[in-house]
Amino acid sequence: MNNKDKKIIILLFVLIITFSLFGIGVNADADDPLITLSYLNERLENLGSSTPVATGNLTVVELKPGQSLIGAAGTEMILRTGKATAIASENGGLADLTEGKDIPSGGKIIANHNILLPRSDGRGLKSVTKTIVIVRGTYKVE
Repeated sequence: MNNKDKKIIILLFVLIITFSLFGIGVNADADDPLITLSYLNERLENLGSSTPVATGNLTVVELKPGQSLIGAAGTEMILRTGKATAIASENGGLADLTEGKDIPSGGKIIANHNILLPRSDGRGLKSVTKTIVIVRGTYKVE
């Protein structure tokens, strides 16, 4: 074993002893807990009453031919089965996040592509055939 290896082993040994000594004083016991039960209960109650900014809930929506699914700003849609076309507005089309392009009004919605509605201005999709769409966000079926 050379001199460099001996220095590394001694350094590791010193670090282990140092961290062991610091760890002894940190542990809490029943008389001196790290947090109190009342504090923990208060934090858990606050978590239950908070309103999430955005929900991660996915909804499966079935559309008949001719029905439209109109979404609010931030709504995401994924066409799973069937055929549908885009309903755009004068402000623009639908954002196809999978392909990175804008779908104009009447444009084909490609199955399994993540579609984002940027504004609440009447954008959505119109079912050509019976379709199944996965939706995250606020929407209405017309």
